Amino acid sequence: MTPSATPFQVLLIEDEVTLRASMARGLAKLEGVQVHAAASVGEGLAVVDRVCPSLILSDLDLPDRSGIELIGELAARKLQLPVVFISAYLKAYGNLIPRHAKVEALDKPVGMDELRDVVRRHMTGVRSVAAPFGVPDYLQLAAMGRYSAIIEVSGRGRIVVFEGHAWSASDEQGVGPEAFARLAVAEAVPVLCRALDCEAGPRELHGGTEEMLLDALRAKDEAAASPQGSFTELELEEAPATAAPPAPPAPPAPAAAPAPDFDALLDDALQAAFAKRHQAALALFEQAHLLKPEDRRVEVNIHRLKQLLAQAAEQAR
Repeated sequence: MTPSATPFQVLLIEDEVTLRASMARGLAKLEGVQVHAAASVGEGLAVVDRVCPSLILSDLDLPDRSGIELIGELAARKLQLPVVFISAYLKAYGNLIPRHAKVEALDKPVGMDELRDVVRRHMTGVRSVAAPFGVPDYLQLAAMGRYSAIIEVSGRGRIVVFEGHAWSASDEQGVGPEAFARLAVAEAVPVLCRALDCEAGPRELHGGTEEMLLDALRAKDEAAASPQGSFTELELEEAPATAAPPAPPAPPAPAAAPAPDFDALLDDALQAAFAKRHQAALALFEQAHLLKPEDRRVEVNIHRLKQLLAQAAEQAR
């Protein structure tokens, strides 16, 4: 499986050797699933610390400790991972199993079809909601809100954002800034975004998120430049009115009107951009640019919106 496939990681904890091997083989046949097998709570926690699985399937009666202790160990690591307990002793252990949305329990024996259905259900819960925005939109949202997230570009790779900072990136060609640049400008592919519910891992990206995004967009422009290519930014500014009708002139502001507020302009501009009202968004960003020409978020969005409007004008010709 290639790194770009971003497999759904399943941790299987079962001490009975034959049963563990059979369950692991059966689950590994699911497309997009990678199985990590362990024989005890200790071995399972070592896997958690190494790969941060998306789902844990665990027996309760294990040689070193009860599987129930996984819940406390995950909480100590500040992880909220779904756990499905599979045991023939649910009557004995049932009252000890915490009751919350991320913990389930199944009676042994569990058929392989049922087990695969459990994994599929959890895969769907994590991955089925396609992002309504592109990678640049989600990078900016995460940066503004200081969110931690995983942005997955289907079939290509992923970008990890930690507390608003672009943290790492990987795709089929490599890792680090080059992978970020390729993924940040990916087009016409599904983008999936979910909260980062595990350790962020080693940091590979050290620049500002907006600056790296702007550099990626500029590099894409340069790579695509050709005599028959899209409008340049200057050409877009001078495009005929038929390409993008100008907005009607605004009425003169009262003499006593307060100066425009940068933060309010930025918020309105971002909302317009996310709503795909590109012309209005560009006008708002350009107003914000007059107030704070050094702001990287404004520069990123002006550049990107001019690019989008140029593409739209070219398609309309």
